[in-house]
Amino acid sequence: MTTAIVKTLKFAAVDSLWTDIFHNAVETETRKYIYSSNDELFIFSGDHFPILLEQAQLLGIVTEDEYYRFYDLLDKNDVFGCLIIEASTGHHLADEGYIFEWNAGIAHTGSGGKFASDFYYYAKRYKYTSIHGCNIEGALRYAFYWDKCSGEPIRKRIWGRRSFDNTEPVGLEYRKFLEQEINNFFRGAKMDNILRSAMRTSPTPNGAKVSLEEAKNRLQRRKARLSKKKT
Repeated sequence: MTTAIVKTLKFAAVDSLWTDIFHNAVETETRKYIYSSNDELFIFSGDHFPILLEQAQLLGIVTEDEYYRFYDLLDKNDVFGCLIIEASTGHHLADEGYIFEWNAGIAHTGSGGKFASDFYYYAKRYKYTSIHGCNIEGALRYAFYWDKCSGEPIRKRIWGRRSFDNTEPVGLEYRKFLEQEINNFFRGAKMDNILRSAMRTSPTPNGAKVSLEEAKNRLQRRKARLSKKKT
């Protein structure tokens, strides 16, 4: 249900379409990307609830204990993938333990990621320029043709001499939205409930099923990396 591609130090791009289990478009304020307080851009693929919970953890809306407790409520068939980029440089942080794939030097995740990375690679190889004037734009639109669970609008950030950015920082309104979603879906849930994502589409080919143990490992790796970054 997602098309996301990253070329380290060059660009990051993601679509914005959310769909239900029948591949119908769904209106939601949930973003497929956020900026953390550590000046890092996180781009997500997979199902709604694990993405929602990960964003809340990154923004400090849930405590570490809540994060683990809520993660254990997730449907074990939900899938989750992520790409992390240093916002200041465009450097792709590839060692956090999130699930994504490589294709010709391009990291991608989501059901449309392989299509987009193929387009970008071959366009560059054969010196082709998309009719949209930008091969990043062309790559995602090509993926939209083949993957009906990805779609407009395109959010992208380009680093370097021809920089471009139409992503949005996390403002007060989005934080309030996330807090309300966490309160509605997680804080009122009973411990024996299983939270199934309503916005679930065909599984992303490079997504991993949610796992509490992996979530714990991932958070510990992140804390260690950020601690090392401060020294």
